[in-house]
Order: sequence, then C-alpha cells, then structure tokens
Amino acid sequence: MKLNLSPRLLALAGMALPGKPAADIGTDHGYLPAHLALNKICPFVIATDRAEGPLGAARSLVEFLCLESAVELRLGVGLRVLEPGEAATVFLSGLGGRNIMDILEASPAVWASAERLVLQPQKEAPALRRFFSKNGWRIVEEEIVREGGFFYEIMAAEKGEQALSEKEAEFGPLLPAKRHPLLPALLKDKKARAEESLRLASSTQGAQAKLRQAYLRNHLAMIYEVLRDIEQSSQF
Repeated sequence: MKLNLSPRLLALAGMALPGKPAADIGTDHGYLPAHLALNKICPFVIATDRAEGPLGAARSLVEFLCLESAVELRLGVGLRVLEPGEAATVFLSGLGGRNIMDILEASPAVWASAERLVLQPQKEAPALRRFFSKNGWRIVEEEIVREGGFFYEIMAAEKGEQALSEKEAEFGPLLPAKRHPLLPALLKDKKARAEESLRLASSTQGAQAKLRQAYLRNHLAMIYEVLRDIEQSSQF
C-alpha cells in the first residue's frame, strides 16, 4: 500500500538517513513514520506525541498497515522519550524555531547522540540556523516546499563547523548556491511581508520602533541583493 504524503512530508522523508533508525517528534497522525517504515527507508521508527489523541490516530494507522514491528509509539514531550543513540535521524517539524531550540536544549545527551536532525520550522528559521552554527552543527541539506499557499523551509543538520554570514543565516547557506526554483518566490513573499511590517512600524514612535525599522530596512536590503544575484546568475 502506498501513502499519499503531502509535499512537505515527502521532503522531510527525503532527508532521512537510509538504513538507520529514526524518530519523529510530534508525529501527529503518524504518516511520516509509516512512510519511512512502509518503504523500508528506515528499519525502525519511534513516533512520539505529547497528546493521546494524535498518538491514537497514529496507532490506528500503524496497526492498519501492520507496521507494529517497525514503528514504536511513545507518549511524551520533546526528546525526553528517547534514549541517547536510539535514533540516527531525529525529525522536528511544524514548530517555531525557538521551540525547536528549547526541545533540543532540554535533552542535550539525546541531541548530541543523533547523526542528523531534520527540521521544518514554522518561523524563526534564521535563528535556528544561527543556533546550529554556534553549537557545532552545520546545514547539509535545504529544501523549500510550497503547500496550501504557504512556503516551508526544511533543513538537515549534522555535526560540524559552519560559519554563516548574515545572508546565509537569513536565507540559507545552500539554497541560493543551488538556485532552488522556489527561492525567488519565497524571497518575494518575505519581501512583501517585510514591506508591510515596515509600513506599520513607520507609524510608531520611540527607540524600540526605530530599532525595528532599522532591522526591517536591513532585512529588505538583503532580500533585494539576493534577488538581484539570482536574476543576474540566470542570465548566464
């Protein structure tokens, strides 16, 4: 049987380390672990969730597909339900970047034992990239997915040093270099949002408002620069 995964979940699955155990933290309905096990991408997957409802839905799917020996379901918060070394690939998706950082920092031994982290932050992707750079992890894969009118930034990180420029932290160290076809559309979306935020911030007075305006202007300048570089490179 084949599962019809969304483009976002397919992109996540494509970053798993094949042939090694994985863990999906906050599995929701369990589609990602089921796909990994069903297609023998990973021999064993731990699917966790902090709520009984989603975990029950995941259990129903696993039982329907007869994957009980390949997918283990665990109720709990963050990485606390894992032992160090249980999962080579750890998935954390659908959370804010700062929430992902909090989850990792709450379980340092589990985090350190993973070979690869596959992440899809709903927001604050730049902060997450900087966090990895400061903590001895490097971005090894990046992807953009458009689904339901939204853009999703997906990244895989492994242990290793990686110094990031301001632009690389904001827009990814790999996406511009590989000329990802969705990068211009993502940047234009970010530009529209930043321009609207600047418009609103410009009507506010005070020191904090000025700092916000300066940040947004700098952010927009970087977007314009990356877009210009993409347009120039496409001419050759």
